[in-house]
Amino acid sequence: MLKACLRDHERYPTESMDEILSRYIQFVSPTLQIGEVRRLAVDLVQAIARLRKQSDEAQTRGITRREYLDQTVNGWESQLPLRVEEPEAKELLLSLLDAAKAEPFSRHALSLSTSMVIDGNVAFVIRSLRCPSTLTEEDFRRVGRFDSNAELLPRMTGYLQAGDQRVPAISVSRSSDGKTFRLTKLTVASLSGEQAFNETALILAVGGEELQRVVLPGGEALPESPWIFTSDESHQLIGVGSARPRDESVLVALPADCEITPEDMAEVNELGCSIAGRKIVKLTGMLSLRCEDVLYRIATKSDSNRDCLYELRGTRRRLGTGGSEVWCGPPIVWQIPLNEAEVPSEVQREQVQWKPVTGGQWSNNFDSCLGHIQIRVCKDEDTRYLVRCIVMPPRIQLKVLPSATQGSGVLRISGYQSQLRISHFRRLAGVVAIL
Repeated sequence: MLKACLRDHERYPTESMDEILSRYIQFVSPTLQIGEVRRLAVDLVQAIARLRKQSDEAQTRGITRREYLDQTVNGWESQLPLRVEEPEAKELLLSLLDAAKAEPFSRHALSLSTSMVIDGNVAFVIRSLRCPSTLTEEDFRRVGRFDSNAELLPRMTGYLQAGDQRVPAISVSRSSDGKTFRLTKLTVASLSGEQAFNETALILAVGGEELQRVVLPGGEALPESPWIFTSDESHQLIGVGSARPRDESVLVALPADCEITPEDMAEVNELGCSIAGRKIVKLTGMLSLRCEDVLYRIATKSDSNRDCLYELRGTRRRLGTGGSEVWCGPPIVWQIPLNEAEVPSEVQREQVQWKPVTGGQWSNNFDSCLGHIQIRVCKDEDTRYLVRCIVMPPRIQLKVLPSATQGSGVLRISGYQSQLRISHFRRLAGVVAIL
């Protein structure tokens, strides 16, 4: 099990270790499938992966990773989360150091890029699909979120969907060797317009039947913080909040009702157009933006590039068949570098804060995080990311019970115990919630 988890962790470095472990924990005794053992397995795999990364030069020196660590890293065994006294168990564990290393699968292989198009006094967001010409069956299952035992049909169509807007983007077909899938872009593999700043997903379907809905990397809804685009003709999205790009100048879509203060002779020029109700300015230099109790700072011509985007990860459910999505427990914020050579990482917890949408104070304590909230990443008083979401208790269960009338049914909500107070019934996307 540990070897399989290590391989997947190195092959898919941005995937949650809990997800990876859940695929293989079934192969150990049920008596060992407990929280403490799960946590130890995760810590072990991550520790071994770090040691393997530290010893990547071992092969060029013609020695084993263990020999390399003995020569270069003093006390490296202390990085492992447990001490193994029995020689056989120790050798078995340390043999993972020299296991064959999987080539990392790039999260950008099948992803969305976000840019802006300016047409007169109006601008709009465009989401463009990036995809390889082929994927192995394993990689296709992974990016498509298909279960390992799910049947994969030989032909599918992929649609990009944001809100109620849907466009065909790719055709998917199994190759003649049966081991790979061919991905062919259709005429327009992009989605644009009024809905494109919402969460954009890839819908895999056959005929009119939807098989899978996947939010690809880059498909996150644009948040409430400022949107920062390059000032060249591509107008690529490079930031969503406080940022320090190397660019000479950038275009900034300003949140409504914010106060802007140019600093140190910065140049701020209005373009005379807007996007999703946001005024667009061209910035050269440093600009401070204050929206109520939130401060943003954007500075161009930076010495150290800090271009990155953010995304939320965790477990989420949909209210009904087409209602809003809610998070089961507070989501985790990840930082996504635009430099594809850099690996995404979880934002340090002390930099993440939340508060209710109406009232309340920013807090790092997520124990009571429930309801319609704001989450932000804040460092050195700069807000680098701000987003709204709905958080429900971690063990919440949502089940749609269809009724005899087409397009209607009942949404049954359970598992909230005493954490959730409901004061009224509400119709959600054609279903009535029974609480």
